[in-house]
Amino acid sequence: MKTFFLVVSMIVLLSASPTLAHKMMAYWEVESTVHLEVFFSDGAPAKGVEVKVLGEDGTLLVEGKTDKEGRFSFHTEEEGPYTAICQEELGHRTQVKIDIEGRAKKGKESVERGVLLREIFAGLGYIFGVAGVLMWIFSRRKAKG
Repeated sequence: MKTFFLVVSMIVLLSASPTLAHKMMAYWEVESTVHLEVFFSDGAPAKGVEVKVLGEDGTLLVEGKTDKEGRFSFHTEEEGPYTAICQEELGHRTQVKIDIEGRAKKGKESVERGVLLREIFAGLGYIFGVAGVLMWIFSRRKAKG
């Protein structure tokens, strides 16, 4: 029984890898307005993601949420560089620099972010939760038999 628990625990721990996670990215295009499309690495649109657009000096210019297709648009007359920060409730986050000189530009950029402390604790909680459920199941079986 202990061997089985050890094997299951090792499989759970070793199967968790960063390649299973999906990264959030953004694509931008400038015409008369700035269009931002936010999506995950598997191509799925990032729906309802909070978007904050900051000016060159860091002041908040525009904020809102992406639509069901992961799109967000805003109008501006100024040409300065902007930073769009897109953050989902579960912690996925990307940041893109939108550099407008004239009009009709396109760009795709994604700035990597570090791992948030809450993500580490969430992962540990998941591992301990699975281990707790398995231990409960095995103790129930042992008590019955």
